[in-house]
Amino acid sequence: MSNKKQIKKFVKKAAGISIKNYEYYIKAFTHKSIDSINNNERLEFLGDAILSSVVAQHLFKKFPDKKEGELSQLLSTIVNRKKLNNIADEIGILSLVEVASNKQNHKNLGGNTIEALIGAIYLDKGIAKAKKAIIQKLIIPHINYNNLEKKKIDPKSRAIIWGQKTNNEVTFESKEKNGLYHTVILINGKKQGKASHEQKKESEKKAAKKAIKKGILKLN
Repeated sequence: MSNKKQIKKFVKKAAGISIKNYEYYIKAFTHKSIDSINNNERLEFLGDAILSSVVAQHLFKKFPDKKEGELSQLLSTIVNRKKLNNIADEIGILSLVEVASNKQNHKNLGGNTIEALIGAIYLDKGIAKAKKAIIQKLIIPHINYNNLEKKKIDPKSRAIIWGQKTNNEVTFESKEKNGLYHTVILINGKKQGKASHEQKKESEKKAAKKAIKKGILKLN
C-alpha cells in the first residue's frame, strides 16, 4: 500500500493540496480488486459529478460566445475516459494505485482514479479547494483547446447534443446485473438502442452508437 509520505508528495504536486485526512486518499488509490468494500468506486462516482460541474462552469465563463451544444461537446472531450486516462499517464497517478492484477489489464484505471482523487479532495478540503485543484493543477492545465475542438466526440455526447439541437428528449436507463450494466437509450421515451458493458459509461456509449447506426439521429 502507498504510504502517507508518497501520497502527500503526489497530491501536493499533482493537485496543489495539503492533505488533512489521509483515509480519503488511501481509499481513492485502492481498487476494488484489493478491497471489495473500502475501495475507490464511491469516490469515483462523487468525483465524476464534481468534475463535470466544475469544468462546465469553467467552459461557460471561458467561452461566452459558444452555444449550448458546443459547450457540451467541449465538456465531453475533457471529461471522457480517454482524455482522463491520458492525463493520468502525464501525472503518473497509476504508480500509487493498489490493484490485485496487472494495471495494464484495467483500461480506464487511470481516469477512474483521477475522479476518485477529486472525490477525496472534496471530502477532505471542500468544494472550493476541489474546484481550485481541477482548474489550476489537475485537469485544465493539461487541456489544449485548439486540439480539443478538432476531435470527434463519443456517441453518447453526440446523441445528447443532437437532442438539444432538435428539441428531442434523449435519456439513458441503466441496470446492473451479473457484473454488467445493461443500458437502453430512449428518444422521447421510446427505446432506440441497447447495449451492455462492465462500465456504465461505456454501455451508454454503445447504446447511443447503435441508435446512430440505425439512422435515428441525423448528425452532421
